[in-house]
Amino acid sequence: MSISRLQRIYMLNTTDLAEGKLVATYRQDQNIIPEMFSPMTANDCYNLALKLYENGDYLYAIEWFSESLDKLERMGGNQTYPFTAIEIIERIEKTIELFEVIIGYKDFMTELYIWITKIYNFFNGNDKNVIRSPYYTIFDDFRDSVLLMNRYTELCRGTTNISLTTTSNLHCSYLKTNTFLSIAPIKMEELHKDPDIYLFHEVLSDNEIEILKEMASPKLRRATTTLDEDGTFIPYYLFDARIGKNAWLFSSNNIIPRVIERDTVDIVSDRTADFTGMSMTHTEPLQVLNYGIAGHYVMHYDTESNKDRKYLETTGDRIATVLFYMSDVSQGGATVFPRLQLAVKPKKGTAIYWMNLCPSGERDGRMLHAACPVLFGDKWVSNSWIHEAGQELKKPCGLLQDTSEQLT
Repeated sequence: MSISRLQRIYMLNTTDLAEGKLVATYRQDQNIIPEMFSPMTANDCYNLALKLYENGDYLYAIEWFSESLDKLERMGGNQTYPFTAIEIIERIEKTIELFEVIIGYKDFMTELYIWITKIYNFFNGNDKNVIRSPYYTIFDDFRDSVLLMNRYTELCRGTTNISLTTTSNLHCSYLKTNTFLSIAPIKMEELHKDPDIYLFHEVLSDNEIEILKEMASPKLRRATTTLDEDGTFIPYYLFDARIGKNAWLFSSNNIIPRVIERDTVDIVSDRTADFTGMSMTHTEPLQVLNYGIAGHYVMHYDTESNKDRKYLETTGDRIATVLFYMSDVSQGGATVFPRLQLAVKPKKGTAIYWMNLCPSGERDGRMLHAACPVLFGDKWVSNSWIHEAGQELKKPCGLLQDTSEQLT
């Protein structure tokens, strides 16, 4: 459920939430003012606990049942509820029984992780020619997934400290790479080097943002993915890994010929070509997305996982991503790159740009990214996916087929 996702990632206290206080855990140097709302009733807490119980989220179900009991006892006999204190206690006891089974499983997984780490360190500390266990790859993947998830939550909360060595090599400048930009340069900020990630400032005006939102709003539908929980290709698949709404706006450059959303979408496309230096002849339609409270997108790549898709033969894969921020977000909603320890907070009118592919044409594994859940506020973004076709002269391949080398 959305509430438990927010509680886990932002370490929200159940009692604070029940009392109407939204207090997230961030770094101590971040001065975040708590949001205040109307307190929840005993009935609110009880019904929420029931939903969590039904979804198998037993830890938070226990906490919310307990909050319901506390509120019920504080009210005394002043209000009538469709449940009694005894019924709540019985619910808590039953939930604890189920939770103990989960706890046992988690203890096992924790112990397994410790042994996996020992094995991982042993192999990495010995000669690479040593005969490895057939389970080494499984161990390696499991360890990596745990570390990535921990880093993801830390980045969403802003509790990861970036070294001065990393940030001291980053610069800001005015981009003046063509005739138009020499007259109207764009503010460019380096966010990361190798792989290169840039943030461009003031690339969308307030008026353009409102027009895009107005065009997209009637078309907004629940956003889908192309992979299910097991990684199987299923077009337009709905599941909790991606919670938000999206719509597509077409320009004259898009892969799929449709009715063209003239003017503003074309202007954004032309401007994107200016600050990226990329050809827009083979781009997907501009995708506009809206994330409400708890809206998110789990860690993923923008590159195509199914290389047999027919359109890849003519357009190639998604070589680059441009993500426009169309709103500020009060709390949460950052774009994070766990492998790079990078978090980008939405700032209205800016755009973040990165390359998805290595010179070999293979996916760059470092570009794994996610949209953190929105904790408070409303998040609007749009993105342009630029394909390989048309970039032969714009972004020529390097001389080496090295996966660490970036197309620059």
